[in-house]
Amino acid sequence: MKTKKSVCVVVPDIVVEEGGVQVLADFVFDTLRRSGRYDPTLVSLAVSADDEASVRLLSPVTWRGGPRAVTRERRGETHQHVGCRVAELEFRRYLPRRVLTEILNQYDVVHVVAGAPAWAMVASECRGVVFLHTATLVSSERARVKKYKFPRWGYWMTRVTRRLDLAALRNVRLTFVINPWMEAAVARAVGSSRVVFALPGVDTDHFRPNGYPEGGYILSVGRFSDPRKDIRTLLRAYAHLRKVADDAPKLVLAGFTMPARADWEFAESLGVAEFIERRESVSHFALADVYRGACMFALSSVEEGLSLPVVEAMATGLPVVSTRCGGPETVVADGETGYLTPVMDAEAMAEKMHALLADADSRRRMGQRAREIAKERFSLEAARRVIIEKYDELLSGVS
Repeated sequence: MKTKKSVCVVVPDIVVEEGGVQVLADFVFDTLRRSGRYDPTLVSLAVSADDEASVRLLSPVTWRGGPRAVTRERRGETHQHVGCRVAELEFRRYLPRRVLTEILNQYDVVHVVAGAPAWAMVASECRGVVFLHTATLVSSERARVKKYKFPRWGYWMTRVTRRLDLAALRNVRLTFVINPWMEAAVARAVGSSRVVFALPGVDTDHFRPNGYPEGGYILSVGRFSDPRKDIRTLLRAYAHLRKVADDAPKLVLAGFTMPARADWEFAESLGVAEFIERRESVSHFALADVYRGACMFALSSVEEGLSLPVVEAMATGLPVVSTRCGGPETVVADGETGYLTPVMDAEAMAEKMHALLADADSRRRMGQRAREIAKERFSLEAARRVIIEKYDELLSGVS
């Protein structure tokens, strides 16, 4: 009987952070466990300046002993969380440290799942085979978003991280990507043989239509406190929509975090706050029913590696109106399963939402086609197969 190969799935903090990266990490972990050939373990990494396991420049009490590994709990299961040295400096979170390297050296494979490649540098000194699962480059992620309070500081942090992105891609054995433009970028950097297009899967039995009922609301799902979601463009679009269709259905915002107070005040200034319903911290199980109550899905982001909520919406039979922000172009067929509009163009988004509201037959037809594509391309079975086949191929000779 062959011994299972041990895999350490490494991901930015899955307790502090919730979003697409964490969902993807869960998917990779579950895929490996279900294969029967790989034995995965989870390790999370510091992502903030006040991380409890890190050495912090502004906290002298942490200076002795170096970064630590602490035990955390999530969804009833425990995992190790590892800090870094000088957590206030972003690039330090991407660098290897002895406590983490000692942990990673216990495994045959290290699989880093992160938004940007730089995170894979944490495994640059470990002995095992290193894989990376990533969505975008830091230069693309921050191109349209003000992430830092002090712009010059942000400029230098981004510049350093951009160099770490490239170094990490050269260091890993294989990079899994979730959109075509990232596949092309990695191929240019390290060659096409070291990158594979591998979309995450969704449970198309869980996310399924319920007879395409009439009278549903407009739905958007995401972490609305994230500036990349550009919630104000969606609010502007909804305000434009109500000007041309005062009987437009309500807008439902469902997600782990809701818009900031300033964004909600902006909705009030537009006169649409009373028509918006907020549903915070909806469980994965309950989210399927939220999708089933909608008539369409809307996404206004300025940058997305993929956007799993778009895929979930399609699986539920919803037509999608999304900005061309990177990831959605991979999954939404413009004019066939929904519409793609320019980034930050609220009027264009409102126009497409109005077109769907005005034509129930097109809305139903697009939703049905979206469901078909989701089952064909994004089912759990199809997505898992790509990962496991690559694992088997590249690890067949590794003892």
